[in-house]
Amino acid sequence: MKFMKNKKSINVILSIFVILILSLFYVTSFSPLVGAADPIPTQTALPADDINIPKVTADEILQNGLNIAYFLTGLAAVVIIISAGFRYTTSGGDAEAIKKAKNTILYAVVGLLVVAMAFVITQFVLGSF
Repeated sequence: MKFMKNKKSINVILSIFVILILSLFYVTSFSPLVGAADPIPTQTALPADDINIPKVTADEILQNGLNIAYFLTGLAAVVIIISAGFRYTTSGGDAEAIKKAKNTILYAVVGLLVVAMAFVITQFVLGSF
């Protein structure tokens, strides 16, 4: 039964991570629309320089989306570490509660390291390192 509780928490964390990644793909799926030509020609078209339309590339959109995902994931890991630290402090000497809190801290730190490595790798690949 103990394994099922850990499996449930791992599934929740993985589900949140998958939702973040899928939302990132949803946001970046609109990148071809940035700068797309208007299919209906108008007679009163203004030059883009006159109305200050930002010129954003797909790489910048991808990088910004990934940075947001990394920030949110890192924030979640820090919140989990704080929560586990509180549980560790208030365990009252219960060996099982201490073990659960230590494991939660360990898994959150490992998750934080994975996010940091993913950040470094994507920065290197995108050429912004």
